Amino acid sequence: MAAIAYDILTRIIRIVRSLPGDQAVLGTAGYSTSGAGVGPYTTTISANGQTWKAAFGDNTGTAASGLGYTVIGKGGTTGRTPGAFVGLFVGATATRVAFGTPRDGAPCFIAVVGGTEIKRGVLNDAGQLVFSSVATIDEGYAFSCTFAGGAFFISYGVQDAYTLLAVSFNGTTFTMGIDAFADVQEHNLGTGYTDEADAQPTGGNVAYDKTKNVYVTTGFYVRNYMVGEPPFEATSFERNFMASTSSNGITWTATYDISENAEGIAGPRFTNSSVCFGKGKFWAITGVKHVGGFAADYRCGIAHSTDGKVWINVQLPNAVADGYSSCIRFFKAKATSDDEGFFVAGGIEFLGFDVPVVTKLWYSANGTAWTHHRTDDGARHWVLSAVGKRVVPGDPAQKFFYL
Repeated sequence: MAAIAYDILTRIIRIVRSLPGDQAVLGTAGYSTSGAGVGPYTTTISANGQTWKAAFGDNTGTAASGLGYTVIGKGGTTGRTPGAFVGLFVGATATRVAFGTPRDGAPCFIAVVGGTEIKRGVLNDAGQLVFSSVATIDEGYAFSCTFAGGAFFISYGVQDAYTLLAVSFNGTTFTMGIDAFADVQEHNLGTGYTDEADAQPTGGNVAYDKTKNVYVTTGFYVRNYMVGEPPFEATSFERNFMASTSSNGITWTATYDISENAEGIAGPRFTNSSVCFGKGKFWAITGVKHVGGFAADYRCGIAHSTDGKVWINVQLPNAVADGYSSCIRFFKAKATSDDEGFFVAGGIEFLGFDVPVVTKLWYSANGTAWTHHRTDDGARHWVLSAVGKRVVPGDPAQKFFYL
């Protein structure tokens, strides 16, 4: 594989503010070259997904709106272990929050605080928002917390090791330990590779198509193979794309990209907002493989699918080696419509050990035609959060809850 500068830790959370009638987006951007993951991370807000301004201070987490409140999470540290790649498992202890009306329960917030504590937020008798603990993640840390198709989904685990799902259809009890990629180990050995190897799967968030009743989650895994001919053989590996579908959110069927050292879909390196649904399709962050010598390098890409099983991968404009897309989200113009709104995607590029890491943002009105509109020096890992309509930071008439 092309060399990647792992020594830079990245983390960003961003929130995008909506136009009247639009769904808003909130986010923070920042980086740390110390490896400590302490920021500062500057929160920014956008009315259109293309122009940005500062909001809500520094070092916030993801955010969501509901019940008359906008909940803004705290930032967090990496949670990585010594020797682990820096910049992969970012913001492990950051607050991750979602809002929705579960199929079998009342409207509520679900948040993961400190990476492991799952809390539920509702209004008390005085109309005040209060949170209480409902469950605990006992393996690893949370990667994402989303609401999709009448359920809350929390992906959690250990980066480059395993990913599980916690699912709740009532907001009070969670089914833990759901493995959407249970058979990944059967797909990680490529051409000529016979030794035992770990697939190192890392999954992401969940999206839902209500018309077809299909849940989709995506992520990446490691595929190992041999290159060259004796006596010049060498082992190589690539991070490939994987997706899994479900009709009930509990039982899943996975598909794996098995391309190696060739044009194909590369797995993303970040999974907090890895897949979304809008304009009649699922959209997932990827890398686009480009053959170069014994291994491929990558460009930031977006793959789309109508069923979550067969994906078409497209390179984003002005994407250069070596890079991966880091997030994508569809922002609705109407809460009840998956057709009206716009997409925003982010990516990170490692241009070499002596060249600063950069991040980029892209905008699309339809998911197919993308415009590159922002580049930042430093490893800013953009993470997308949708908040309520007409959110105005600092407005005393609006209710903000910091968790």
